[in-house]
Amino acid sequence: MRKFNSTGTCVHNKHYMVDVSDKLQQIMKLINADEYFTINRPRQYGKTTTLSLLRKKLIEDFLVLSLSFERLGGESFSDAKTFIHTLYLNIRDDLEFQDEIDLLKVLDEMEDIDSFDNLSRFLTKFVKASSKEVILMIDEVDKASNSFILMDFLGVLRSKYLGKIEGRDETFKSVILAGVHDIKNLKYKQSNERAKYNSPWNIAVDFKVNMDFTSEEIETMLVDYCSERQIIFDMPAIANRIHYFTNGYPFLVSYLCKIIDEDIEGADKWVVGNVDEAVKLMLTRQTTNFDSLIANIENHKDLYNLVWSVLVDGKQIEYNLHTPAMRKGILYGVITNDDGWVRIHNRIYSLIIHSYLVGVLKTEESTDVLQFYPSIQFIKADGSLNMELILEKYMEAMKKLHDDKQDAFIEKNAKLLFSLFIKPIVNGKGFIYYEPVISDRRRLDIAITYNQFQYVVELKIWHGEQYFQTAQEQLYDYLVKEDLDIGYLVVHNFNKNKEFKTERLDYLDKKFFVVYV
Repeated sequence: MRKFNSTGTCVHNKHYMVDVSDKLQQIMKLINADEYFTINRPRQYGKTTTLSLLRKKLIEDFLVLSLSFERLGGESFSDAKTFIHTLYLNIRDDLEFQDEIDLLKVLDEMEDIDSFDNLSRFLTKFVKASSKEVILMIDEVDKASNSFILMDFLGVLRSKYLGKIEGRDETFKSVILAGVHDIKNLKYKQSNERAKYNSPWNIAVDFKVNMDFTSEEIETMLVDYCSERQIIFDMPAIANRIHYFTNGYPFLVSYLCKIIDEDIEGADKWVVGNVDEAVKLMLTRQTTNFDSLIANIENHKDLYNLVWSVLVDGKQIEYNLHTPAMRKGILYGVITNDDGWVRIHNRIYSLIIHSYLVGVLKTEESTDVLQFYPSIQFIKADGSLNMELILEKYMEAMKKLHDDKQDAFIEKNAKLLFSLFIKPIVNGKGFIYYEPVISDRRRLDIAITYNQFQYVVELKIWHGEQYFQTAQEQLYDYLVKEDLDIGYLVVHNFNKNKEFKTERLDYLDKKFFVVYV
């Protein structure tokens, strides 16, 4: 019986897999056009699996040399002779696996090569000796991304590629590198720090294939699962909900399905509500993916500030890869391009980052005055939240916190303070996340789900009556979109002699509960 896999390479006879035929077809167009390129995507984005599927698709018509730098130590890149010998051993292993006996005899001439000039001549001879056009794939190329030896090797490939175009050399039909970084955009320093060189990989074309899974692609994996398990459920609805939380991030898609299949109890586990339950379980677990997400944000102050601006301040920031922070955000899979605007890549990442930021805020001495409540007193008989009571208690807590010294702190951290207050109430049965309204680029501050109930809370700072009217319009629009009847407004006012109070408003056919703090 196959299973869902969230670690390592996925293979059809062991794992349920998304049908990525369309993506492979797009990549095949690059190969058939003799292009060189790098599949550069964040960790656990399906790069190795993609190479494996490509290889199976190509081997009937081409000789595919499939290598990986993953297991190589630093000594493999110490000098030209060592690197070339390592390359020889890896190619030999691959050819032996493919039973390419005649080419193995040719390859043995490579064993004693100790310079890149001689390697270039040998590669021409090797390609000519093959009865098929040769494609070179190298996975985990980041392992050597700071090595001048790798740059020299890429320089050989570049020179031969240009020679092939001019009709004076023969070389690989296509070269495919896979790694987190796009090698052609990196710069490398000499050890003496007196010069910088651009990567010679500027012959490579941009890799524009979208590696995120669509809802329809996710559904193909569920169809495969149902066929083998001989069960039936609403696959489109489940696929849409998985995509809602993951935005198609391959690792998150597979991990969610794995949790539903293995950790959700009951014969009818594949229902839409259990996708939410699986997300709750996922958020309690430590994974290298989540650890890397937070580490990358912590280790890069400019990326931290960008995430804060988008997620906490709710700023609409134009997507521009010329800025270092955005390049890092894309490199590590933290942000994505949403119709020309920056947003956190997916809702699960938003939840993780939000929880992390709330945890950081919790260490502030200023938050000690906040009183935290267990959820039981706020739960109604039908399992829904008594949001009015929650907001009234929040108002009381903020009344204790407000003073002239704290106002600047509160204004900067208003959304996180609200999250810090409500998180113990929601924990275990719901989510708190910041939800952008894509259609008009307006910002919904906080969305809360609890026991399948949904609540919308707009947090605003008082800037006058006109701004308050705009906030009501935004809240109304979202309530219409989500088919909700009641919305909530929390208005922070930093004027002197302000009044802490609650108010009920009717806005067209919707009702608002407003808290002034």
